[in-house]
Amino acid sequence: MGASIASTGRVLLAIAAVAVLGLWLGGATPAAARDPNHPDPQMTPGDVLPGVTQEQVCQPGYGENIGPIPQRRAEQVLLAYGLLNTDPGAYKIDHLIPLALGGSNNITNLWPLARNAEPWNAYVKDVFERKLHTMICTGGLSLSEVQAALAKDWIAAYWRWIGE
Repeated sequence: MGASIASTGRVLLAIAAVAVLGLWLGGATPAAARDPNHPDPQMTPGDVLPGVTQEQVCQPGYGENIGPIPQRRAEQVLLAYGLLNTDPGAYKIDHLIPLALGGSNNITNLWPLARNAEPWNAYVKDVFERKLHTMICTGGLSLSEVQAALAKDWIAAYWRWIGE
């Protein structure tokens, strides 16, 4: 009897945690109802580290010292997007604005991006981010312009600067 009360308590606690997290994030959109290629703009509007300059992001190794996304935060992102019980390898917890371009590990800059969806997936976005970094560091683009474009719509930014 005690075990079932404890189990019920854990279930209720989990339900409450989901409700609180959803409220904290402005009301999560069910995974089935959202566009899997874009983050929910209410939960993931993008976030940059304050004061980061174009010169800083162009230094070799910039962003490597920021550290990985903590596991707990990754789980919060999956939970908020309704994907906590999916195959762990199906999604990459991605930075809308990449660390290498001044993005932060703040939860408002993180979202689950499919690894194997077509045509848009985590691998395509990673390649795109490296190309943007090169374009910024060779003087072709401004860091703030790229950050704003990625926060608004990363796929539109892809078409704008990479095309087919």
